[in-house]
Amino acid sequence: MKASEIMIRPCVTVLDSTPLPEVAARMQALDIGSVVVVDASGSAVGLITEGDFTGVGRCVPFSLKLAPVIFGARAGTFEELKKIYESAARLTARQVMSPGIQGVSPDTEIGRVVQIMNEHKRNHVPVLEGGKPVGMVARHDLLRLLMPNLGRG
Repeated sequence: MKASEIMIRPCVTVLDSTPLPEVAARMQALDIGSVVVVDASGSAVGLITEGDFTGVGRCVPFSLKLAPVIFGARAGTFEELKKIYESAARLTARQVMSPGIQGVSPDTEIGRVVQIMNEHKRNHVPVLEGGKPVGMVARHDLLRLLMPNLGRG
């Protein structure tokens, strides 16, 4: 089985110049976990996932406390977190995306897609043709393989 057989299409994209609040609104409106960031020519240049909006826990220096790091800033309190999100409203997709995305071609075998997800700790893998996104394979799409009689809904 190939990526083209289970990918969701079309692939949802945003321009690299798209303001971050627009990216968040689009992802939420479409109930999706990632978008491919493209340049003016439509070529994939990065990926933004919902995880990019929640941050990761990192130890505060000289402490045992964990504080979320979101958009490169550390939040130790709710007020600091609020300020981070206020300043993030001025960021663009290019400033937040993970560059150098690991995409696959439509002909890539599903086993290889799963391998890429595991190796790169990704829940979404864009499907690219000539550097341009044509679809997306998410973990959810892989789950559907286990229940083929239930369809794509």
